[in-house]
Amino acid sequence: MAIKEDSTIAKSPPVSQGSRLGWLDAARGLAVVGMLETHAVNSFLAPDWAAKGFFRELNFYNGLVAPSFLLIAGYAQGLSARRSAEKPRQPFSWRRLGRLGWIATLGYALHIPWARLTQGDFSPAFWREWCAGDILQVMAVSLAALLVLGHWCRKWADAAVLALLAASLALSIPSVNLHTGLPLVDGYFAWDGSSLFTLLPWLGFAASGFLLSRLHTAPQRTWLLCAAASAGLAWLGERCMPYPFVGAHPWFFIMRLGWLLAPGTLLALAWRRWQPPAWLQLAGRHSLFIYAGHLALIHALPLPFHTLHQSPGQTLGPAGTSALFLAILGLCLGTSLLLEKRAASRLREK
Repeated sequence: MAIKEDSTIAKSPPVSQGSRLGWLDAARGLAVVGMLETHAVNSFLAPDWAAKGFFRELNFYNGLVAPSFLLIAGYAQGLSARRSAEKPRQPFSWRRLGRLGWIATLGYALHIPWARLTQGDFSPAFWREWCAGDILQVMAVSLAALLVLGHWCRKWADAAVLALLAASLALSIPSVNLHTGLPLVDGYFAWDGSSLFTLLPWLGFAASGFLLSRLHTAPQRTWLLCAAASAGLAWLGERCMPYPFVGAHPWFFIMRLGWLLAPGTLLALAWRRWQPPAWLQLAGRHSLFIYAGHLALIHALPLPFHTLHQSPGQTLGPAGTSALFLAILGLCLGTSLLLEKRAASRLREK
């Protein structure tokens, strides 16, 4: 029996009625909450605690958060492309491409090296630090590529995206040593420690999400088979991943993809049948705001003379770190709710 869409979607706030999928919002919300937890642990947990067994294991699972962002974004892009392919050819969505440009711009804005800037330091180190690759820039470029392929290939979009995925894996190792001398380009490719994320093979997570959206209306048994196959990918990646660990290696991609899809497909099945928590859907609807907002709270806003990353910094135990994490999450969710209610009020006034 085909999986039916969650009937509780109609209970979403007025600003999103009929325009979103509740379970997809919840998955996006889970990813952004996981990102906040990751940054809280990395910013506030004392090194003595971070070195202990539980937190070493937690660090591995925290490493799944960024790929999940790309996977979910690619899935949503795939759904959009499939719906467009069922209609007469429409003009290219320059507006959507512009939004992706703003996401990339936000990523660079969050990386402005203010200390060097205020000192008038415009050395190569300044540009390398500013242009370092991060998740927002990689996501924007990946989705832009999928947007173009989805529009121009239409019925053949899956084949084109599969070819893009294969190319991203094949070129991931050769691109490690790519140095063009242009920091804006090298930040996406050169694996020299300055970039947190490189376009290859991370683009593959968004491409995988695009392809996975083909199962959107598939029977439950197909999703269960996907979960079983993904567990096999995780096991194979663990066995074949070379050491020392290389984040640009294809086996790194395969291992992380398996770890994401195995529980992720089961979670998607569950949330299609039962309503996800309202606060998680709220986080998903405002994931970009929460992502940027919590980074600003931790790394940018002086309270009163130091940022939270500087004071208290990495001095807290598990209880203090958890309390600060919950406080930041509560502030972000509360602000998101106020913004949503304000938008709904404006719609009613119209």
